Amino acid sequence: MLSGENEPLSRGECKALLETSGSPFKLSTLKQVCIAETSYEAARFVLERAAMCHYGCLLIAKSPPSLDQIFSALSSSDIASIISHNDSFAVRVHCVKPTLYRINTLTFEKAIGETLRRITEAKVNLKNPNKLFIGILTGDWFLFGLCLGRSARKSLGLRRLRYRPFMTPSSMTPYMARTMVNLSRAIPRHVLLDPFCGSGSILIEAALIGCRIVGGDIDPRMLNGAKSNLTYYGLNGELTLSDARHLPFSCVHRVVTDPPYGRAASTKGVPLEKLLQGFLSSLESVLDKKCWLCMASPLSVDLENYMNMYGFQVIEVYHIKIHERLTRTIVVSRK
Repeated sequence: MLSGENEPLSRGECKALLETSGSPFKLSTLKQVCIAETSYEAARFVLERAAMCHYGCLLIAKSPPSLDQIFSALSSSDIASIISHNDSFAVRVHCVKPTLYRINTLTFEKAIGETLRRITEAKVNLKNPNKLFIGILTGDWFLFGLCLGRSARKSLGLRRLRYRPFMTPSSMTPYMARTMVNLSRAIPRHVLLDPFCGSGSILIEAALIGCRIVGGDIDPRMLNGAKSNLTYYGLNGELTLSDARHLPFSCVHRVVTDPPYGRAASTKGVPLEKLLQGFLSSLESVLDKKCWLCMASPLSVDLENYMNMYGFQVIEVYHIKIHERLTRTIVVSRK
């Protein structure tokens, strides 16, 4: 079940993680839900890294959202092979809004729980069940599955900006930083570069999934702040005082970055368009083959055009409204 903040971005993150897992998959979507035909290992991989989903389930039944049809779907499913009479279970039902159907989720939970108890002879345990089943009403469908686990989203909340030794008004949230790292198809032990690292949000999330991180910034204060934040989380990385138009790095596998813009950030007097052009031009000498780049910019900047101009193949584009005067564009591309 996706977080619901930005549907295209949530789906894009899920797809990117499935691709990164290396397992074959087929992906379909409903409102706030991605349904993937893939391996258990791939599903676990997505849950371990995803920022924009709540939890994952093994799909057991899919039916129209009436109790009679749900009971019929469950009776004809293979749920008896998933839960035995020795198990205990609980049922939780969630309703994705808006929906044409008005349901009482508690009524659904009780009715479905009774059906499962009758089919499997397992015991209901609402406080500490062996198995947790999730029902989701989305659009014209009711999906029912065994919960495989929650995503990384809860742990991201523990790294909110206010808990860090150093932050600025322009610091990126851990949710967005992790999402951008995931969109880059980052792989553990590969080198990930953020040449505008600021307070280090992107580097923190990349290091936590096992990447070797390198970061640069032209502002010594930012670089010291990023170092403090990395140290706070027990992380190591290579940080360099540098101009992104003249990168002092080599053999980089992934680039994930959010260049400075807006009143709360500084470009040291360089127009943003000139800064981006200089940065993209300098990347040629530092990138490894088949490198992925995930980059953010204001909507007013034609980032797609710059990517094409410097030989990058644009794969995905997402738009995120930050507030009335700022919409952020995220462009995912590769060499």
